Amino acid sequence: MIRSIWNQSYYRILCLAGALALAVTALPHAMAGPVQGSYLVSIASSDRLLDAQDKYGVGSDEYNQIQTEESCDNPHYRVRARNKPAVLIQNDSSSEGSLTSFMMTINEAAYVFGAGGDSPLDGFDAYIKRSAYADPGVDILGSSVSTDGQTVTVNFDGLTAGKSVIFRVDLDINPNPQFSGLFPFPDFRSVLFSMDNEGKPTDTTGVTAATFSSGDMSSTTSKSTLFGKFDMQFEGENTRPYHAIDPVIPGGGGGEVGIPEPASLLLMLAGLMCTPLRRRTQR
Repeated sequence: MIRSIWNQSYYRILCLAGALALAVTALPHAMAGPVQGSYLVSIASSDRLLDAQDKYGVGSDEYNQIQTEESCDNPHYRVRARNKPAVLIQNDSSSEGSLTSFMMTINEAAYVFGAGGDSPLDGFDAYIKRSAYADPGVDILGSSVSTDGQTVTVNFDGLTAGKSVIFRVDLDINPNPQFSGLFPFPDFRSVLFSMDNEGKPTDTTGVTAATFSSGDMSSTTSKSTLFGKFDMQFEGENTRPYHAIDPVIPGGGGGEVGIPEPASLLLMLAGLMCTPLRRRTQR
């Protein structure tokens, strides 16, 4: 009887010690990491319009005015602007975590992200071109692409909750000879926003993801599908003529990442650890 009581007390103490060890190990990470992070992404041919969306909101008088002005261009400019679309990233998190990197993937085999733009005059730095429209304190640290050229990653500093950044990417034809006959300036709408007849995303629609960091802890969102409804009849060489306005319309998406509450995680682990020990005492 005394031995049984001693065994039960011993295993209880062992469980408690294990739980405390887990707590000590996880505490710095729990204090360092954001509970959740969320972002919005919008893509359009005009960075000025995206800036108006960020500052004034879609449908506001200021937004509508700038949309009209940006839509009054010529067909050549439309084709080139849609080939190098602007990307707006908004960190709309409620936490203090920073959005430290953003990833965008092309799911169309015929296209890749280009390096340096189409000419030195484009002003690209690696795989992006910085825009004049960026919140104070936000800096783009650099950009890179995957081996297949279909995922671009952009790294940031200072992109904290409530802040935004805008940059451009360049879309190129895959250098594989099988795609050599395609139009040389692909339209972002057909490259990233492939929709079915009902306007729903397909397997070839582009996706995005983002990494949020706080202290020494970071977490990445699962990939989120882009979404946008466009009149694809007017793209590439078939864009509207000079006398017809072709409205600049953004497409976009967003994502959210959550981190389990540390207390719940510790309780679960401690419970799993103690279960076999408790069974042993009951034998």
